[in-house]
Amino acid sequence: MLGYAINSKLLDPALGARVMLAVGLSMFITPLLARIGRTIGERDDRAHRERAVQEQAQGYAGARGKIIIAGFDRVGQQLAKLLDARGIAYVAFENDARLVSKLHAEGAPVYFGNAARPELLRLVNADEAPAIVLTMDHPASALQAVRGIRREFAQVPLFVRSRDEKHARSLRRAGATVIVPETLEASLQLSAFVLEAMGLDERTVDGIVDRERDLFAAQLDDAGLREVGTHRP
Repeated sequence: MLGYAINSKLLDPALGARVMLAVGLSMFITPLLARIGRTIGERDDRAHRERAVQEQAQGYAGARGKIIIAGFDRVGQQLAKLLDARGIAYVAFENDARLVSKLHAEGAPVYFGNAARPELLRLVNADEAPAIVLTMDHPASALQAVRGIRREFAQVPLFVRSRDEKHARSLRRAGATVIVPETLEASLQLSAFVLEAMGLDERTVDGIVDRERDLFAAQLDDAGLREVGTHRP
């Protein structure tokens, strides 16, 4: 475009040459600046992680006997809010170092790390925890975490968020104590609002919703037993 503008006398040749030089230099320096930016960003991330690790090491001593929350996204934060409101102590782990630094600075007992790692759970005395709650929304990660936790801490109640019914069955077979499928809860809440709008009283609606939850839990248990039975010699 610059060459066409110069040849067509739309642009002064001397000015065009300076513009071409600037374009050439920018094309040369842009990759270098990108590499420098990535290096600075990676160094900053490492610094955040190191600070988070140092802070969490100080909090392990007080983690005994507390509910453990694995994953501190919107679901984990909502659970923590409800626990705080009732004076129930918890400790949470999150893989996002920036989020951990932000929340820890605000006084939240949130530490950097993957709570699916048995060595980390042993540091916070997970065998004495009233419950471990997995709020992570990645199905494969949740299933892997359940298997790892059950191998090390067989008796601790394990509450897990699942994506759907198929995922819930896999979690049940892996040893989850209580499973809350997102699709089921969303449909039950919507149904409850509709039933109340149709004139049913709150107690009746609660009974209907509770029966549906119980039915789903029973179906999960039956599916788990059938799955185990099909693999017996």
